Amino acid sequence: MKIILITITLISSLLSQTTMCFKENTAEQTKNESLILDGKECKGKHSAKDMIKNGWTIQYSQISKNKNHFNHMYMFKKIDTNNLPKLTKSYVKQPISKFNLSMTTTKLVTVNKNIATINLGNLKVGQSGIVINKSNKHEIIVASAIVQSSTSKQSTLILSKSNILLQDAIPTSTLIAKTNDTLVLNHMYNSSVLIAPNYSSYRLVKDTYSNQNFINSDLLAASLKITNSPLPTYDDIQKFTKAYDIGTIFIVAKNKLYIIDAKSLKVLDTTRLLTSNKKYISPFFTKITDIQQGFWSFGDDEIEDYDKFYISLIKKDKLKNTWSILPW
Repeated sequence: MKIILITITLISSLLSQTTMCFKENTAEQTKNESLILDGKECKGKHSAKDMIKNGWTIQYSQISKNKNHFNHMYMFKKIDTNNLPKLTKSYVKQPISKFNLSMTTTKLVTVNKNIATINLGNLKVGQSGIVINKSNKHEIIVASAIVQSSTSKQSTLILSKSNILLQDAIPTSTLIAKTNDTLVLNHMYNSSVLIAPNYSSYRLVKDTYSNQNFINSDLLAASLKITNSPLPTYDDIQKFTKAYDIGTIFIVAKNKLYIIDAKSLKVLDTTRLLTSNKKYISPFFTKITDIQQGFWSFGDDEIEDYDKFYISLIKKDKLKNTWSILPW
């Protein structure tokens, strides 16, 4: 599935309502817009065709197999004119991160199994990229890379083949990284997912980082809803970022903005966020509602303390637990 192409069509403004409808355990294995769907707006009465007649547009649809049956999921969007006045509100200019999110290329100087060095210093531990081999006029991704340490002039990388962001434009192969291969640092950093407690902080970040391609957070919420995960873990978020070729995670918590590498889950930079709005939506600002545990689970369905929950999540250092032992 060419998810990256679907994602481009799903980038939408906040001038809209979003809802998800679904049909579980049906024998219908192909897309059928006449199929009656369940969900908040469909209510077991309306099909995708009915929703379109009522002013909704299909933003995304998916069919997944469950043993001998199939699950159908649709995401719909409708323009919400009630939000128009909110968009004219002025906001205080925000401090912007000094961290450079732009892609940079350089050559691998040395390679020893899954450890490489580059002559590029002052990097952040946890910065990531891809290694490209150029041969016979073709470019092939041969490894994914994460900065393990950095001095003023040189940096050491951990290489892996099991954490490559796959793209149709650049094929992968069984080749391994070698000296003089090209490192593309900050690969896909311009593509981000934003987790914020409320509309005002969500809008503040999007306005401040207007050059970032923020994937609609409703897609992450829909993913959590499908997997019955109202309290997102780093694993939940990372599966989503990998599926949608997202390079950075922006998390707003405790009046700060944390910019996190989606592969290493290391904090790249932190800046203050000037907002006085203390209200929050669980698990984050989204138009997707009723994200609940499965009926067999007995955990919480809502985050009790938004700041405490995400600060705890941010402090979890997964780099040592994942990258140092990844197989080459």
